[in-house]
Amino acid sequence: MFRKLFHLRLWLCLLLCLGAALCLTRAHAQEGENPLKLLTEAISKGDVAAAREALAKGADAGHRTSTGNTLLMYAVVKGKAEMVALLIEHGADANVRTADGRTALILAVITGDAELTRLVLRATA
Repeated sequence: MFRKLFHLRLWLCLLLCLGAALCLTRAHAQEGENPLKLLTEAISKGDVAAAREALAKGADAGHRTSTGNTLLMYAVVKGKAEMVALLIEHGADANVRTADGRTALILAVITGDAELTRLVLRATA
C-alpha cells in the first residue's frame, strides 16, 4: 500500500512539473517570440537545435516558474538527455528546490532513466 502511494505521489510531482512548464509556455505566447518562450517550446518538442538558438538569443537556462519549477526539471521530465546536458552547460542549476523540496535529481530518479540521473547527479556536485 505504501509503495503504491509513494509511486502515485511521485507521478503527481512529475505531472505538476509538466503542467507548470506548459502554463509558462502559454503565458509567454502572449508576449510574442521571445527567447524564453522559444526555449520552453524547444524543450517541449525535444528540439535541441531550437533550444541552442533560443539560448544564443539570451534565454535564461536557469529560469524558474512561479511555482519554483525550472526548465531543467521540465527537460528531465520530458526525458531528453541531450536537452538536459545543454541546459546544464548554459548554467541551469541542478540543485534548485521547489517549495515542496523537489529537485531535478529527484525527478531524474523518478523517470528511471540512468543516463539522465547520471547527468543531473554530476551537475549537483
